[in-house]
Amino acid sequence: MAFSTTPAAGEYVSRGPMGARGIYTTKRKYSLSDEIVWQARRWNLFDNILRRELKVIEVADPAPKVLTKQEAPIKFNIKSDGTTTTKDEDTLRISDTQAKFLQKNDVLLCNQIFCDSDGANYSTTKYDSGYTPESMIVDSVTLSGASSGVANVIVKRGNGACPASGVTTVLSEYKLIRANSAHEDGWTAPAAIQHEPTEVQNYLQTFSKTWSETEMEGYMDVYGKETMAEKGRQKRIEFFREIDVALIVGRKAVDIVDGQNRYMTGGIVEYIPGATEALDGTSRFMDFGGAWDLDTFREKMEIGFRYGSDEKVGFCGGKFFTVLLNNLEKHVRMNDGLSKKWGWNVYSLETGHGVLNLLRHPFLSEFDTSDQAWAYDMIGVDLEYVDLMKHKGMDVKVKTNVQDNDVHQKKNELYGVLGLRRTHPSAHFVIYGITG
Repeated sequence: MAFSTTPAAGEYVSRGPMGARGIYTTKRKYSLSDEIVWQARRWNLFDNILRRELKVIEVADPAPKVLTKQEAPIKFNIKSDGTTTTKDEDTLRISDTQAKFLQKNDVLLCNQIFCDSDGANYSTTKYDSGYTPESMIVDSVTLSGASSGVANVIVKRGNGACPASGVTTVLSEYKLIRANSAHEDGWTAPAAIQHEPTEVQNYLQTFSKTWSETEMEGYMDVYGKETMAEKGRQKRIEFFREIDVALIVGRKAVDIVDGQNRYMTGGIVEYIPGATEALDGTSRFMDFGGAWDLDTFREKMEIGFRYGSDEKVGFCGGKFFTVLLNNLEKHVRMNDGLSKKWGWNVYSLETGHGVLNLLRHPFLSEFDTSDQAWAYDMIGVDLEYVDLMKHKGMDVKVKTNVQDNDVHQKKNELYGVLGLRRTHPSAHFVIYGITG
């Protein structure tokens, strides 16, 4: 080999002291450690909470259903402006679907028409002259009476006083609220009104991770060698990390491969409703729309707590949590009980509408980019309406020696058939759009 002028190369020639940078690289020992430091975030908060806090449901089918039933409507929509049929009665047009819940003697309040006690004077200004919302008494309901699928509902106006004139037209944008019923003396009991539940489709997904080593690798003596047990511990963390991502933002779907179904379980974010699907017509994806503001936060919390329980879990991005602490530090308290129970720091905040138990979730920081600020988001979950499902006999387990018979290697597998049971969309919410 020729002499070299390159420091740290073989045959390097130094004039004067060699110095550390000139010593041939291959000769150096570098004090190489036999310890591997694994740099990883703490994950699987959601899966961990579901396992510790709630029951795990065992199912025998990878496509289980949940029966759900809405409460009977109290608010009724008007399909078109009312039409006066006599001096004291109006014909209202309501969809057959809603009108099936109405019958003679029901009392409806109009939330945008105000009048005095006998309907002699009207206003559309709230509480004008001390007027209160007008009550209307249903006289008859004729399904599909106006057109196919639209019923004619004839009501007495003026709180039942039947004013001869001057009633305010019930417009299509108005809403009617069922107040009660008003039966005459010696009444006949009303007809029973019942409705069937529907079902929510859920799927279970197969999660699987493997780790292996060849026979030759097993007998080699190298620095930082990982045993099969150490590889297994790492794969376990990766395994539950991927489950957490699926349970939070996974998509529910079924794909057919070679005639076999391949299921994906849906996450909680996919299940949260927009304005069209929400029970009250208000989207549970709530855009904060700017810098942090306490008034706006309270307004969003009122929407988030309209349905479900008065205690929810908020999975926060790191930036969201920072903003919250900067503004509400005196009101955010460490929840020692839940922290010890769940294994992560849990902070509680009384919002006025309910209690938020807050956890910083690394998922939102992983998703964060310069043009999509996920770390400023919070995902609110009502634990009363989610459960972890497992296929019968196929909860998380390890299977050893899954390698082929004719190979010189060892391979183990960690697997499970799991899914998120979702039952009440409007009980959950997302807050996003906070700017730094």
